[in-house]
Amino acid sequence: FPLLVRYGLGAVLGIPAASICDHSTRSYCSWAELREMSRCRRIAIAAHGYTHQSLDAANADFFTEVVIANQELRARIGRPVESYVYPYGRISPQAQHRVQAHYRYSFRIGSADNADWNQRLMYRVKADAMLAPDALFSAARLAAYRMRRSWNMLRRR
Repeated sequence: FPLLVRYGLGAVLGIPAASICDHSTRSYCSWAELREMSRCRRIAIAAHGYTHQSLDAANADFFTEVVIANQELRARIGRPVESYVYPYGRISPQAQHRVQAHYRYSFRIGSADNADWNQRLMYRVKADAMLAPDALFSAARLAAYRMRRSWNMLRRR
């Protein structure tokens, strides 16, 4: 979080609600730290399931992973949660229908750019291995994202 602020970057943080504890020594961050981040205008908190269960599994618990995740995050951070990041980037038509009934936006892994921000399902760039603040936005990376979007459109994904 401090690096995002220092470099003026924004982020959508996908949070599996069951992984957050009252003290950050037992999880990635505490509820208090998450509330602090949610007050920053550059950070949007998104649900990432409740337990991080893949929603394309035959036994997916949609109520817990989609609805309870939203309720828990909203209650704990005191703000609406408008976005959902699919765990493992996995999606099915049934999962997409359930998620879109409760969230304005949803994100899946794709490392592609988005044609516009008025879509309900968007691709996210995997930033886990980002070495520098501008690493994801070089001319070569932007061209690769556009090519990936075209490929995904051809495959109807």
